[in-house]
Amino acid sequence: MPNQLQDFLTLSYAELEDLNLQAKEQRKNRVPAHQIQEERVKYLADNKQIKAVTVMFSDLEGRLHMLDYDKKFLVKSFDNLTFDGSSIRGFTAQRESDLRLSMDWSSFYWAPSDIFGAGKALVFSEVIDKDGSAYSGDLRGVLKNYANEQFAKNGYTLNAANEINGFLFKGTDAERSYHETGKFDYVNTGGYYHSLPGDLLRLFIDTTAEVQRAMGFENEKDHPEVAPSQFEINYSYADVVAAADQIQI
Repeated sequence: MPNQLQDFLTLSYAELEDLNLQAKEQRKNRVPAHQIQEERVKYLADNKQIKAVTVMFSDLEGRLHMLDYDKKFLVKSFDNLTFDGSSIRGFTAQRESDLRLSMDWSSFYWAPSDIFGAGKALVFSEVIDKDGSAYSGDLRGVLKNYANEQFAKNGYTLNAANEINGFLFKGTDAERSYHETGKFDYVNTGGYYHSLPGDLLRLFIDTTAEVQRAMGFENEKDHPEVAPSQFEINYSYADVVAAADQIQI
């Protein structure tokens, strides 16, 4: 929890949405990567209220992985970040474990401090193999390279629209206690849009939608679906890599 001795960055949801939509517009307009890199690195270096950067990447199954780096270290060493690839299922063998991360500065997110913590920023990265080439196990990187190739070869811009569905169960660790109870209990049982403003399902949907809107997801609509405790959140069309990032976040 922040205290009077700390001065970590906290922005309102309206401020976050403005910043994230500006970054999204840069990606949409294909602003040169070196220009965005220079802008983001300068921002991080100049902003003393940011303490850490959460660097994210995908594995073979599309699972999101996150590494927190001290901001000052990242600013100095963002072009030489290594990690142990043998610790990620399906990546490298232990004898050849080191892989590198290359920052995708166009996918930089300002995140709500009440959810992600004060003084943090998020950025996706691409996994680089030992010879400097793109790592084939990084599915996000594979998708980004394919999209770039289609634009360069055919002038195609690949877009996608997300529709996230899920069920909300009672208890923060419901899946861990399943072996004891043998069942999941829904937070609501009415179904078919019967979620009332004060219901836990509605509070969850509202909070999720507010965070995603602040991060520039440009929600189309958010509502409970036809089954008990089912929810659905839709977003407007976006660059296919941005859409994949939104799903992971």
